[in-house]
Amino acid sequence: MALVRRVSGAETIDAGTRLFHDLGLTGEQAIELLSQVGATFDVSFSAFERDRYFPDDDEAVGDELSRLLSLAPRDKAPFTVGHLIAVAETGGWFDPV
Repeated sequence: MALVRRVSGAETIDAGTRLFHDLGLTGEQAIELLSQVGATFDVSFSAFERDRYFPDDDEAVGDELSRLLSLAPRDKAPFTVGHLIAVAETGGWFDPV
């Protein structure tokens, strides 16, 4: 959770906090977080499909505007802090159930 706080700048997170939908992590921020988790906990993200869970940086501009206008962001699968912790404990990426 400390890594998520550091990368996202969020002070309050829990296992149900979604990395994109709640914290707004996108593109480079997501890659930075996953790289740090991988290096710190020896986790492989080789099977991870970033586009399924996070918009790229160009898409993120539109998503931020949607968020400011209280519209739903792009349809991306939820990826929670709790799932990230489970992935770290397992040692490799697996899709959320």
